[in-house]
Amino acid sequence: MIEPTCIAGPRSLSLSYDGVGITVHCRRLRESGDYINGELEICAEIPTVPKHLHIPSTYNFTTSVTRSRLAKELTEKTNVLPWLELLEAVSERVINYIRSIDDVQTWEHYEDAQDPEYVCYPFIPENEFSIVFGEGGSGKSLLALLTYICISVPYTDNPYGLDIRKTYPGLYLDWESSAARTRYNIRKIVAGAQIDPPTFHYLHMSRSLADSIDQVENAAAKIGGVGFVILDSLGAAAGGDLNSTEPAFKLIHAVRELNRAGISVWAIAHTAKNQDPKQKRTVYGSVYYTNEARTVWELRRAESTDEHVTEVGLFHSKSNISGFLPSFGFKISFLPNSINFEHIGVTTVPEFVAMLGLQSRIKESLKHGKANVKDICQAVNASGTVVSSTLYRMRQRGLVQRFAADNSWGLPQPDINTQSSRK
Repeated sequence: MIEPTCIAGPRSLSLSYDGVGITVHCRRLRESGDYINGELEICAEIPTVPKHLHIPSTYNFTTSVTRSRLAKELTEKTNVLPWLELLEAVSERVINYIRSIDDVQTWEHYEDAQDPEYVCYPFIPENEFSIVFGEGGSGKSLLALLTYICISVPYTDNPYGLDIRKTYPGLYLDWESSAARTRYNIRKIVAGAQIDPPTFHYLHMSRSLADSIDQVENAAAKIGGVGFVILDSLGAAAGGDLNSTEPAFKLIHAVRELNRAGISVWAIAHTAKNQDPKQKRTVYGSVYYTNEARTVWELRRAESTDEHVTEVGLFHSKSNISGFLPSFGFKISFLPNSINFEHIGVTTVPEFVAMLGLQSRIKESLKHGKANVKDICQAVNASGTVVSSTLYRMRQRGLVQRFAADNSWGLPQPDINTQSSRK
């Protein structure tokens, strides 16, 4: 039998027998009990032979009876190939491929283990599941579109603080909006960035991700080289009762299937409702979503008196692959012909300063000059005991210095000089 050219996709195999003009597509492959089922299509590029020798049909790759029956049908159409031998070879490849996906891996050496990589730092770790969440209308979808555009163009020297480390096609799965609205927003973001328009792959969704995984995998295979998928939004992608574990399990299973195929998944989520204002905000729905995500960012919108300008802050809420990363933000300006993003520090927005950790708030208060413990306590809204112990830890790390003459605290001299030069 001629050796085919083999292309593997997410739960799919395409085998091209170039010498004889036959291509076999095996899609939607699934293992259930002792059987491996899927969709089989056989195409021909041979004169006088029908192009579709076998239209896409459900096929059991593990039973000899099925192979024998189909081989007989194909032989009646054309005898250019020993069809039973070919179908047995195809089935063997499919069985080995599907069963190799979950094979046990045994490790003894770790010198070549790599640091976690990112598609876009700090949001999208490669081949992982990540989340950004926030209130409705906070700009989550616009941020997702901006990120997709920067990866796709690629816009690696962008001024937004998005570190593009991988450049390949993406797929935007949209449960929330429409194709027309999404294209409109892309046009305005591209106009604001003054860059070439991206190649954008979009799929409007109506069913849950678990129920649509075949559709998504087929779309990714058709596009070719897809490296990331954006889910807009997590709740609609899960379907069902978001506080129930069953939809969460199904969604995560679908996400992991994409991850195994080399596709990173970044989900947009909403903030849980009716939370105590003093408590940390969380993703709406089962805690399982947050537990399974490798990194989670919260997007907060500041109050604004200008209806055409929004300031948003991004705060690292959870991570399994790094320490907590610094917060940052954007000023988003909605102009008649463009949407403009400007990278800003969260300390420029008083509303966001209160969300920073105590050490960051102390450093921010000391940018205005030296202060004693009492004044610092008032500035950062913390007790004297907590502030004093934090200041001593910060001094050990060289983040602050103590002035014995007046028992005050301040930033180290280089930091002060830096602040002065910036002014």
